[in-house]
Amino acid sequence: MTRHRSKPTIFKKGITFNIFLILILAFSLSTNGQNETQYKSILVIELEHDYFKTGYDPSMRIEPDQQTRSVFQEKGLLIQQKEKWFSIYAPNSFDLKAYLHENNSFWQFVCIPSDPSFLNFTDMGLGPGMWLFSNENLDEGNTILNSKLIPTEAVGPHAGTIDIHLNNLPPEDPEKPIQYKARFNSRLVSIRYYITINKQGVLPISLEGDHADLFSDPVLTDVTDSKKTYIIDSGNNLIPLKKNPSTRLKLIYLYNSNENEVVLPHALPSNFIVEGQKYISPIYVHI
Repeated sequence: MTRHRSKPTIFKKGITFNIFLILILAFSLSTNGQNETQYKSILVIELEHDYFKTGYDPSMRIEPDQQTRSVFQEKGLLIQQKEKWFSIYAPNSFDLKAYLHENNSFWQFVCIPSDPSFLNFTDMGLGPGMWLFSNENLDEGNTILNSKLIPTEAVGPHAGTIDIHLNNLPPEDPEKPIQYKARFNSRLVSIRYYITINKQGVLPISLEGDHADLFSDPVLTDVTDSKKTYIIDSGNNLIPLKKNPSTRLKLIYLYNSNENEVVLPHALPSNFIVEGQKYISPIYVHI
């Protein structure tokens, strides 16, 4: 049976459905009774996001769309999500090869973030959009799913979909499940520091630290009374947002002929303006 790709349907009862499946799975895997169904992992999808130090978004959950949910219930397939791993389990009696022979279709899963800042710190283009991850036409041996940003008319409740085309799965290995990775990237921004000098004798010199070479030299843009404002800008050099970056930029400046430094704030996903085809993160610093 061939299915056509349609707009994913989200169910309010999705969380309850997943919890129910996990409880069944935990019970089934923990029992050795002869009459109990035993399960095996047949597919694992690893969710990645380079905004986080851990490499994944802890707020992200995955739900099957309506048609995939119906198929899973019919075939007795179960879903378990733990941290960044999204796993599909099947009864030991489930013949994946035979099922693939009968079904020329795909399973679709919807990526639902609960972090309200997700669309800000994730690369979603300049307008509303969602990511389509797919194993369609994936090169043999490649486990990173193809990705494509699809423009949408409005911001929706989900960040993307994962389409697993059954006719493009690699040969089944009885010793381990099929594995894929779906990778979200951080939003790229141009960072613009406004350095306001509130005292006499201070002269900004340069930046040191992560991505310092991507920034311009300090440019004096405004003089008001005893204050001076300099701009240090990354311009067209776009920098990926990071949550709590391990390294920070330092501004080196002279004060009464002595060299000093101040650690600069990092860009936050809550403060952007759009100029042309890029996002600008303005950051204001007072010395």
